[in-house]
Amino acid sequence: MKPSLLLTLMFYFASAPMIGQDASRSPVPDEPGLYGSIKGGIQPIVGRAVLFHRTGSRLAGAVTFGVVSGKVNIQIPGKHADIYMGSSPVFFYRNGPGDPPGTLSLVLARLSVHGNRRQLEARAAGLGRESKGISINSQIQTDIKAVSPKLFMVIPAGTLKSGEYAFYLRTSGASTQDAFLYDFSVE
Repeated sequence: MKPSLLLTLMFYFASAPMIGQDASRSPVPDEPGLYGSIKGGIQPIVGRAVLFHRTGSRLAGAVTFGVVSGKVNIQIPGKHADIYMGSSPVFFYRNGPGDPPGTLSLVLARLSVHGNRRQLEARAAGLGRESKGISINSQIQTDIKAVSPKLFMVIPAGTLKSGEYAFYLRTSGASTQDAFLYDFSVE
């Protein structure tokens, strides 16, 4: 078992509620947000507001009469995130006060790097079809455990390859492109 996973599991079981103990006590801060488990403890991962999206493939779609789909991509600047995680990362997400207890609206996805930006497909339309939301081809399956009604442990189901990743959080009532990305790199 990898040391970071072992350390995280120790945190998890140490924070599990015992008889007479408060279930909300854990090594994760009380503030809402996403946290990564690293060798030195728990690292906050700052969410970036998604303020830019770009369309692409319109000409190819028109020339091929929709066989090649037109796309809308969410983009964030920079080739790499500021946070680096190992290939078997463990995350904790604490819901905010307005979020219903026991629900988690995070999607883990792999970002593609184009020049000095990273992007994620959020919408596509082609001949007789349209899709909205994060492309299933970019999504990564996660195992989610409720530590408490507002705290979740999130672990990718498999080992992550070296590259750029983000948790996509759609805010309540927002469109597909109005969301937050919690980005990180895997070495």
